[in-house]
Amino acid sequence: MSDLLPIGSIIEVKNKTKYMIIGFFPSIIIEDEVYDYIVCKPKGLTKTKKKLKKEIDYFYIKKEDIVNVLYIGFQDEDFNVYKDIITITLEQLKKNKNSKKLFIDIQNEFYKRRLKNER
Repeated sequence: MSDLLPIGSIIEVKNKTKYMIIGFFPSIIIEDEVYDYIVCKPKGLTKTKKKLKKEIDYFYIKKEDIVNVLYIGFQDEDFNVYKDIITITLEQLKKNKNSKKLFIDIQNEFYKRRLKNER
């Protein structure tokens, strides 16, 4: 998973819609599908709290839905650590079907390593 795109990357999907990546591997699993990214339109999240109940301003997509990368977002040491953790976790996921727990473990491990690096 070394080709993980950072937050802020602008991508184009199969229907030619452009999105900005705002997160990785949402902890939600819909119908046993695991999604790679949380995205929104490049204008950002614009719905009010009341409207969010009726309209969704962000979406979940898989890596294979991306047909073009228009801009690569910000990358720093935190992103590189996170990318390494995701790579290791995805390798474990192939061996173990307990995907919900593993994706939560990604977040926990990232914050542990981040705190360790800040000391």
